[in-house]
Amino acid sequence: MSTGHDETNHGDAAIAPVRFDATSLALPLGLAVVALALPLMLVMVVLAFVIPGVPWWLGLIVGLLVAVVYVLSRLSSAHRTVLDALLGDATATRTSPRLENILNGMALVGGVSHPEVYVLPDDALNALAIRRGDELTIAVTRGLINDLELVELEGVVAELIARLRNGDAESATVYSAVFELTPGWVRGLFTPVAGAARSRLLDEGRDLQADRHAVSLTRYPPGLRRALTTIKADATVPASSVPSLRTLWLVDPDHGTASSGSTLRVAGQRAPLELRIDVLAEL
Repeated sequence: MSTGHDETNHGDAAIAPVRFDATSLALPLGLAVVALALPLMLVMVVLAFVIPGVPWWLGLIVGLLVAVVYVLSRLSSAHRTVLDALLGDATATRTSPRLENILNGMALVGGVSHPEVYVLPDDALNALAIRRGDELTIAVTRGLINDLELVELEGVVAELIARLRNGDAESATVYSAVFELTPGWVRGLFTPVAGAARSRLLDEGRDLQADRHAVSLTRYPPGLRRALTTIKADATVPASSVPSLRTLWLVDPDHGTASSGSTLRVAGQRAPLELRIDVLAEL
């Protein structure tokens, strides 16, 4: 793999263990089931009283089962749900020689299977990683590929691989599919518990953690720092950046209009881009 900086031995590059597992889903999905089951059970109990011969307790069971099946179906189809929401009607290409040259090496170094690749026909500068189980995908805007230097693009690809590897991409994929990309009436029921689910699945400082993992792969912090600086200077919002997918992007699509005065973070909140750049400058 050719890079614009001195070659280093990537073989000992370390990435933190995967922090996404079945136990991390228990509380968020439990909250989702409860939020959906309560109104469904109420409706079913009312129907049970209306329909002769149907016991009221059967309504409780049916309402709970419907809620469980719905939430589990959203979980099982999370990758496809998010990918469909991202691509929409856009005609994304499936290859880019410049990107593939970097990706082949970074996937090997990062210890992940070669992900499915989409190049979005968008002049904005951004990228994202999607994962559910063994389904791995990265999507990069055409603007990012065209505007970044080789070492900068390498830094971005390394971060996408790190997010696929360390569980961040899977957490964000599950959160978006289960709590955000749902019909309006369901999303309304999930609203009271979405914050708690977000805090459970999306750790505080996850952007900073992913940045550190990325530079542990490239061993060249200036590459990613320069990439983020270039992205910061471009306030173009990707055409495919639906609000439901904000947690998945490398950089918050609204970074150009968001307030940058505070560096305080809470669980599930994106780290300010300025803070990420400053931290990388110290590595």
